[in-house]
Parts: sequence; structure tokens; C-alpha cells
Amino acid sequence: MKAANKSKLFFAAIRSHGTAFSFIRKHGLWSYFIWPVLLSILVFWLGAELISSLSEKSIDALKGWIWDADQPDGFWQSVVYYSLWFSFKVLFVYTYYLVNKYLIFIFLSPVLAIISERVDTIATGKTFPFSLLQLYKDVLRGIAIALRNLFFEYLATVLLLLLTVFIPVLAPLYPFAVFFIAAYFYGFSFLDYNSERYRLSFKQSVSLIRSYWPVAVGIGTVFSLLFFVPIIGGIVAPILSCVAASLIYLKEMKQTAIEA
Repeated sequence: MKAANKSKLFFAAIRSHGTAFSFIRKHGLWSYFIWPVLLSILVFWLGAELISSLSEKSIDALKGWIWDADQPDGFWQSVVYYSLWFSFKVLFVYTYYLVNKYLIFIFLSPVLAIISERVDTIATGKTFPFSLLQLYKDVLRGIAIALRNLFFEYLATVLLLLLTVFIPVLAPLYPFAVFFIAAYFYGFSFLDYNSERYRLSFKQSVSLIRSYWPVAVGIGTVFSLLFFVPIIGGIVAPILSCVAASLIYLKEMKQTAIEA
């Protein structure tokens, strides 16, 4: 693939999000956004409960070690409690930011598979007979790919980090490299829903998406950037990028997929 074509595909994937927004608005697909809203509420609620629980258990563990267990809670106990609470909250937010995107691929996999198919039907007129068994297979494949991509993303992150230790001059490039590696894997997950629909094996899908890696990076780039928008970004990103990935797959990759 020539450099010009790579650049063209990358920016086409970026622009496909604008097309996706118009597509969602035109065809009234707003109802799908309720699912990331519900997932966000659930994750934050569980996170808040976990933070409170960890803080209280930590205080209980410290009682009798730092101060008398029978001593009523006072000023220093409160300082320790809220310090721990704040530390756990920061840790949760950091962890949430790292894994939230993959939580989306895991827990919203059924929704994303349905959306991808719905976009295809609207755009091409092709209908796909509903099969609960096929949906089940799509979901399992989506989850498996999310876990696979999570592993390879963090493996690449660690290897790059080690590389910067031995070659410090590369350190300034590390954040950008990590960002675009992650973007590729996010885009991969969205694009594979389409490969599955056209009955490509996992191996065939990997080969196809590698051939069109600028598309995957472009989809994942916008998906990642949207998460920098507090609250709204995490709600909008999954559905918008799923629609964008489906539209550009149909335009740029479908024929190659059929011939595979």
C-alpha cells in the first residue's frame, strides 16, 4: 500500500465519524446510546462502592496497629480515612481510564454487533436473518478479541517502555507510540464486527485489517480522543465509532472481505 493511500485511508476513517453522526441522526439510531449510559452508571456506582469499602476496610486494619481499636474515631482517624478514600479514588479513575474502553468492547459486545449489522442493512438493503446462536458467537468473538487486543496493547506498551529505558532519546515519542498502538487495537475491534458478519475467520479478519491498518488507526484515534471529553465522550464514542467503522468497512473493505 502506497504512503498516499495510507494517508487517504487514515483521514477517510477520521471523516467517517462525521458521516456516522449524520447517519445516526437521519435514521434515528439515538436509542442505542442508552447502553453506554447504563454501563457508565453501573461502572461508576460499583467503583464508588468499591472505594468506600476499601477505605473502611483499610481503616479497620489500621485500628489496633496505629491506634487503639476501642478508641473513638477522631481527627487523625478522619484524616487517614479521607486520605485513603482520595487515593483509592485516584487509583480507580486511573484504572477506569485504562480499561474502560475494553470494558465497552466486553460488556457492549452484543449491542455493537447489532448496531454494525443494522448500519449494513440500512446502507446496503441487505438483510441478515436473526440467529440467536450467531449473535452468541458474535458476542464471544467480540469478547475474545477485546481480551486479545488488551493483552497485545499492554505487551507493546511495556516493550516500548523498556526500549526507552535503553534508548532514552526515544522517550519523547513514547506517549504518541502508545496512543496510536492502542488506537489500532480499538479500531480493530470495531472493524471485526463487520468481518464476522461477512463470515471471515479470525485469521482472515486479522489479515484484512492489517492490510487496512490506517483505517483501524483512524477509527481508534477518534474513539480515544472522544474519551478526553468528560462523561459525554465515553457515552458517545462507542456508538459513533461503531457506526463509522461499519460505514468505512462497507466503502473501502467489503469487496476485499468478500473475495477473501
